[in-house]
Amino acid sequence: MRNCCVILAVAALGCATPKVVESPLPTADFDQQRAGVALPKADGTKIVPPPLASVLVTPTQMLLEGDDYPIALLSQDERGARGSKGLPKRYKRSGEADLFISPLYQGLAHLGAEMSPPSDDRSIVVLADGATPFRVMMEVVYTAAQAKCRTWIGVAPKGQQAIPIEIPPKRAGTTRRLRSISLNLNVLITSDGISLKTSSGSIATGCESIGRGVTVPKNKAGAHDLAALTKCAQSLKSQNERFAKETRSMLTASPDTPLQTIVDVVGVLRAPTLFPKVAWGVMK
Repeated sequence: MRNCCVILAVAALGCATPKVVESPLPTADFDQQRAGVALPKADGTKIVPPPLASVLVTPTQMLLEGDDYPIALLSQDERGARGSKGLPKRYKRSGEADLFISPLYQGLAHLGAEMSPPSDDRSIVVLADGATPFRVMMEVVYTAAQAKCRTWIGVAPKGQQAIPIEIPPKRAGTTRRLRSISLNLNVLITSDGISLKTSSGSIATGCESIGRGVTVPKNKAGAHDLAALTKCAQSLKSQNERFAKETRSMLTASPDTPLQTIVDVVGVLRAPTLFPKVAWGVMK
């Protein structure tokens, strides 16, 4: 899609005229890079519909399948900062804090314009290592949404199956009374555990009442307690008939949360009797 080269001027000793040589920029080898990515593992996934494109996320770069050049290349220092800052600001639309990855949007918009017949019902599959930080994944999901693409997260063994992810729908303002009759479950993953919040307030430790604390602390082994999360979500949803009809939940996480952890929690929430539609958001 894009062919680029860098022209380097090299002055040799004893020569009045500099020697000009061409040094090609790195070429994106999607299949080779994909072979080295350990996709997250998950149950209860779906077959991926024909996507507009596949996006590959590795610790060193981001690639769009079919493109000749990576969307983003990361230096050694930048790789270590992905967990808190996402991609470097040179790839963002308006600074480091932005979620919008300009070259990814441009690539997806170009592919969308080439669709025949045109359609706003399109999706992408993101193939990323299970250790990829949530911040990076959120940037990809957000940017895809701006390009009118729904995101699917490819999972092991080969990425043919995936988990659908949504961006929260825009909502009109509502009164306090209207909010109080809805559960509106929000899930926050941190290094201490998983906190739940509803329209009525934050759920206290132990999932018995409204109050402070991490709703579902990590277990004694230091892992997120998915069984306790399942039990708590079931308890909240069964409190009245209105809650039982809700199918959406919102998930966010600390920026450095690994993708595998995100996939594990999404797998719990997406149970048919809980919240099959899980949207992603960012911490405020």
